[in-house]
Amino acid sequence: MGICERAAGALTSTVLLLAALTGCAAGHRSGASSLSSDEVRTGRGGWGRLVIECDPPDADLFVDDRYWGQVNRLEHRTLRLAAGMRRVEVRRKGYFASFHRLEIVSGGQTPLSVKLTRQPF
Repeated sequence: MGICERAAGALTSTVLLLAALTGCAAGHRSGASSLSSDEVRTGRGGWGRLVIECDPPDADLFVDDRYWGQVNRLEHRTLRLAAGMRRVEVRRKGYFASFHRLEIVSGGQTPLSVKLTRQPF
């Protein structure tokens, strides 16, 4: 095998790895079509639930930079997530955002209580 063939093979492997890591290969994951709108699939570690209480209740919820909607519109204020560390952001216009790093435990519930502080005007 010549230098060109080895370089092309290495480049192809690198591109495929980057695509998988950034989610570009999402259509190739088995079971991707079985996910509901309240689920995030990120691994094989099982599933847990984030249970959130928020003041104001109509604040917007983001998990790992993905928007899930207003907290008060989540069924039972619960979100089913893949187990592992999650970055949670809660925000609403006119309030300071709240950021949290939480461990979602497989088979368990992780509570989060947030009270946003109004921005001074």
